[in-house]
Amino acid sequence: MEMKVKNRRRKLIISSGLQLRYVGGVLFAMLFVSLVVGYFIYQNIWNVLLNESRYNDWSPFLNAVKDQTDRQIFFGVAISIVLMMIVSVYMSHKIAGPLYRLKKCFRDVAKGDLSFEMRLRKGDELMDLVDDFNGMLRNLKGMVDTDRQKVRDIQKKIEETLVTINKPNIAPQEKQQMEETLKTLILKLKEVGSQYKI
Repeated sequence: MEMKVKNRRRKLIISSGLQLRYVGGVLFAMLFVSLVVGYFIYQNIWNVLLNESRYNDWSPFLNAVKDQTDRQIFFGVAISIVLMMIVSVYMSHKIAGPLYRLKKCFRDVAKGDLSFEMRLRKGDELMDLVDDFNGMLRNLKGMVDTDRQKVRDIQKKIEETLVTINKPNIAPQEKQQMEETLKTLILKLKEVGSQYKI
């Protein structure tokens, strides 16, 4: 029976700029440290072996061994670089994927879409940031819903007031009461959206 993995990313390189910088930084740091340390150890060992007088008879053999060791180290470093790149890309993917999705979600919110909640795949990083983002969305939705309800209530009262205004023979007291109602509604309209800092 074949199982399908839900929400699996099809592309390993999602945000090439970010991921390549991350991979480059990791590779540079690891290679720099390992090559510097390895170089000094390697040179020290071979200097001792080749410069010791008791090994003079062994010099041609030791030089051949050194050349063979140099080639093996070169190929070992090349293979290590490739493996480190693969591991770094995979690790950066766990960060770049959520960042890419956050970027897309920010664009949606900027367009006024608050109807979604961001979800990450199992094993992705930045879960705390996504939880905070979703909390922000929930708060925004709540504030917008509250404002919409206020506008609906004000709209209903305005419609009721308009019905009353259109009645023939309105008493001065009723007219004054409608004016007060309209002034109150205007004040309530001014409150809509006042909690936002712009």
